[in-house]
Amino acid sequence: MIEIFSYRWFLIEEKCRYLSNFNLHTAEVELPGEFLLPKHSHYYIHIARFMPMVDIVSKHGTAARRLHIRGHNGRVYPYLVVSDYSLSDARREERVLQLLRMMNHFFAKQKYQQVVAVSPQMRLVEDNVSSLSLLDIYKLRCAKKQLEPDTPITRYYERLAAVQARGAQASHQVLRDIVKEVQSAMVPQDYVA
Repeated sequence: MIEIFSYRWFLIEEKCRYLSNFNLHTAEVELPGEFLLPKHSHYYIHIARFMPMVDIVSKHGTAARRLHIRGHNGRVYPYLVVSDYSLSDARREERVLQLLRMMNHFFAKQKYQQVVAVSPQMRLVEDNVSSLSLLDIYKLRCAKKQLEPDTPITRYYERLAAVQARGAQASHQVLRDIVKEVQSAMVPQDYVA
């Protein structure tokens, strides 16, 4: 069986005793991103405590740590701690999300992720634990069929090598035909549906 997701975690008290001991009586701190939305101060959610387990997950193209924060309302809010090495992309993403927040306020009550810059190299991203990327869905489908996820790519390059071995030029039409053949044989259109 192909291993897709390796579940890794650590206890928060191993890395940061202060967060492990933090509670509502230590300080009244709002959840990250609470001030980004205009609402009455009575409706802000304060951090009651940090949950003991921190998951290590692969999301948004990087390895991140998922903190679970319990609010004073009893609900648990997952946040990703993401280290950003591409600052221009992170700032652009924050500006786009800020624009979407302003638009959502006027158009509808839509659910979106909170993104808060903690420092120039790090941000907190509110996480939806039940979400899967298209790549995750593709890998799950491949695992069910006991197929390596990279097999279509390997098949593409094998076909391309065969065309080039004959001495033929790989035109756009030839490349398109190879892609269509791989798609029809290995990745049907309804594969992620």
